[in-house]
Amino acid sequence: GELGEVLLYCFLESHLRAPKIFTKMELKTSPNDYVKGSDGVHILQIDHNNYQLIFGESKLEKSLQRALYDAFGSINDFLNRSTNNIHDEIKLLNTHLERESISPNLYEILKKIIFPSAREEEIFKDNAFGIFVGFEVSIDEESRKLSNSEFRKLIRSKIKAEVESQYGYIQKKIKEYNLQGISFYVYAFPFVEISDT
Repeated sequence: GELGEVLLYCFLESHLRAPKIFTKMELKTSPNDYVKGSDGVHILQIDHNNYQLIFGESKLEKSLQRALYDAFGSINDFLNRSTNNIHDEIKLLNTHLERESISPNLYEILKKIIFPSAREEEIFKDNAFGIFVGFEVSIDEESRKLSNSEFRKLIRSKIKAEVESQYGYIQKKIKEYNLQGISFYVYAFPFVEISDT
């Protein structure tokens, strides 16, 4: 689980430029602890008054479709269960925000975004999800015999075809769980022999 959380953090911070404001990794007291909820919370500024709280979900499976299935199932559960849900996560974020390594000024800004007040300037906050799915790509012996440049082309085209083949499945899960209107940032990452990695 931690590998997926770290990779998701890297993609959200470096690619999406959505800084982390909270992670549960720090709440774990041992490697065997399981803390329900998201794998971390990031914030993305869309424009002057519009922000997204991005809740992280990471899954690593041999099959890309299985990883997506597990990720969307976890998100649906996170949104709909009676406890340890998205509302509890926001409360937890509120209580732990002061402990994060941020300046007092940034703390006040984040409080205004996460808990907007009708008395102040209009700030709009929407919830979104960042999903990291790690999956296994198989390489046969014939492919291993190719030159480096031919191998790179083959693997890139194989990965691209695998990811693109799942677009319809992602749409199906969004519709099935009634998640229309929510933004998703999906990062798919291939591994060779994922269980060993």
